[in-house]
Amino acid sequence: MDKRILKTTTNIKNAFMQLATEGDVNKITVSDIAEKAMINRSTFYLHYQDAQAVSLDIEKDISDKIARHFKKFDIYNIYNSTFDMFTRITDELDKDIVLKKYLVFSSDSVRMVKKLKEFFTETAVETLLSSFKNLDKNDIYFPLNFATAGIVENYITWARIENCERRFEELISEVVAYTNFIIESITK
Repeated sequence: MDKRILKTTTNIKNAFMQLATEGDVNKITVSDIAEKAMINRSTFYLHYQDAQAVSLDIEKDISDKIARHFKKFDIYNIYNSTFDMFTRITDELDKDIVLKKYLVFSSDSVRMVKKLKEFFTETAVETLLSSFKNLDKNDIYFPLNFATAGIVENYITWARIENCERRFEELISEVVAYTNFIIESITK
């Protein structure tokens, strides 16, 4: 991709995410985004159809980033895999503060967190089914949905708390304990 196009689309997405943390995502207009991104509306329309298209592109970016980390997950080494995955995701969010604020604090975060839960559930189901051929999707979907919803909510809640007393390592240890229990229950 051309560097200028990449820079412009990144500016548009960052502008959208910043606006989403400042107010209602449903009230964000193309003019608002263009002004915040310091471009004109015609430049915006070269890249996106409307504000919703920007939101969907951000959602795709987030899913792609998480998918890259989830692919490294080793079902047979749950503790280290979970710890490594969440460490990488946290490091990535800490590097992109606009994205982190959008995911954690924006008016669009409820929708995005719902999408993350769905993504994690589907990915976990696929991972278990590919690792354990004797499992049936109908038997594991709801336990995994329950687990991933709790994991994502715990992580988001932890990220929202400024100067949280619970250290990252403690959070991950708890998440791993829950994950181990559920996966062991499913696979036996």
